Amino acid sequence: MINIDKYRHLIVDLSTHIVVTLIVSIVIYKIYLSFTLVALVVVGGILIDVDHFIDYFLYAGLKFNLKKFALINFLKSGKIYIFFHSWELVIFIYFTGFLLGLGRYTLALSLGMLGHLLVDSLFQKAFLPYSLFYRMWYNFDAHKILPCFRNIKNS
Repeated sequence: MINIDKYRHLIVDLSTHIVVTLIVSIVIYKIYLSFTLVALVVVGGILIDVDHFIDYFLYAGLKFNLKKFALINFLKSGKIYIFFHSWELVIFIYFTGFLLGLGRYTLALSLGMLGHLLVDSLFQKAFLPYSLFYRMWYNFDAHKILPCFRNIKNS
């Protein structure tokens, strides 16, 4: 039998991201009547988490273990990169799209990402860890960036 308590953080996190992304998607659809824009909200709001796989593979190599991934064992590396979880990237995507005449598309993608980052920031009770420059400044050291992970030992 699966111990749900071990995975509670993952269940709550994913559920909250889905609800927030759904709300943003509904608003975008009501304004623009575009499923393409809704898809971009979903990419920004949910698929942004693909960068956790990058962190995992940098730690574990090409061996994938869903249980270890779900339990965020890869943070034992002491590093946290999550390149797509970045306020700077949201701003860059939006303004680049605006300058290229793709404002609606990059707005939808950016709003999805923004919703995701706000949820993560509220759960972590910190906004700075989601700055790429902040993580770079601390050399991606998870223990300096996210104090809640200080109890996770390097291995």
